[in-house]
Amino acid sequence: MNMYKEYSDIAIPQCLDNEKWIDSSWHNDATASSIENTENRMKIQVWVNSDNVTLRECFEDFKFMIVILDDETGDIEENEILCNTEEELLQNIEYIKTIIHN
Repeated sequence: MNMYKEYSDIAIPQCLDNEKWIDSSWHNDATASSIENTENRMKIQVWVNSDNVTLRECFEDFKFMIVILDDETGDIEENEILCNTEEELLQNIEYIKTIIHN
């Protein structure tokens, strides 16, 4: 199990632990994140919370938050998707890909 470089207490979800995703965590972020490794302008970014609920600083009731990022402007689309399991995470990622990459 690989851990995020800036968050040694947060494991990279199995579905994001491959060459299609980049660890985009930064030391001053509230939690770890991965961003889609693609040349597309619109990218999927996944924020990953700690398993320890008492350590969570944002979207406290959920393990994952998925956002769509405009890579040219750095803007994040208004709607985010929140989920708790890796199965839900993968289903939502695949759904978002059908929308933004077609």
